[in-house]
Amino acid sequence: MISEATKNLMLSRFQAIHSGQAKDADLSKINKEVRRLLESDLYKWRELKSLEAAVKGRILKKSKRALALKATPFTNLERLTIVPRSAS
Repeated sequence: MISEATKNLMLSRFQAIHSGQAKDADLSKINKEVRRLLESDLYKWRELKSLEAAVKGRILKKSKRALALKATPFTNLERLTIVPRSAS
C-alpha cells in the first residue's frame, strides 16, 4: 500500500525527469525522499498485516516470519533446491 504523499512525489519526479528540468542534485534529493517514504510505507504495511494476523488469532511470531520472507528478495537458489527422498 503506497501512500498518497509517496505517489505524488513519484509523479513529480517522473514529470521533472521527462520535462528535462531536473538537475542531478535535485533528482538525488527527490530520489532519497521517495526511498525514505517507500520504506516508511512498507513499515506501516507490515505493522498492519501483523495486527490483522493477531486479530485473526494467528501466532504473531509466525506472521512476522511470513512477512519477512515476503519482503526478502528471492535471489539465492538455496531455498529453491529440492532434496529428493531416498528410495527405500
